[in-house]
Amino acid sequence: MRESSGLVEGQNPEVARLLEISAALLLTLQRKPEKACGGANRLIDQRICEVESQIASLGSLKRLLENLRDECGDSRPSKDCGILKILADPVNNASLRSAAASD
Repeated sequence: MRESSGLVEGQNPEVARLLEISAALLLTLQRKPEKACGGANRLIDQRICEVESQIASLGSLKRLLENLRDECGDSRPSKDCGILKILADPVNNASLRSAAASD
């Protein structure tokens, strides 16, 4: 892999961000070896919380898409498509979102 803008090309941007932050923290700790490394633990704990939140959001999105997909089991004329009907109707759209959030 070749480097591009300080990042390895093809690398996950979140991983790259963590590595950049980690490198900065490591440099700080190397300059002050007597300093406690609790900052490293807090940084990792914060990233874990952020990742858990992203996972939960993606789970909700997946359920929403699955519920939406269940509304149109076959290929049919678009005038009969359950997905398009739900997306066009704000009431149905809201209930679909609510169902996805509560799953």
